[in-house]
Amino acid sequence: MRTVKLNTGVVINFDDKDNMLKVTSPYVKGKPIKMSILQYMRLKIKAIIDCSTDLCGNRGQMEKLNN
Repeated sequence: MRTVKLNTGVVINFDDKDNMLKVTSPYVKGKPIKMSILQYMRLKIKAIIDCSTDLCGNRGQMEKLNN
């Protein structure tokens, strides 16, 4: 297992096969956050989906396309 610390303060842990296991970020008030890569990607994908349907005002158009 190896650990890489980026110049931004983010720490990434890798296993022996270079798969990311954990990301630690100091940019949260209070204590640093630790989450798995799968949880991080789920949150990023959810944010992209929410942006494409909510923020742009196209929710009705997106629902029409899905039906």
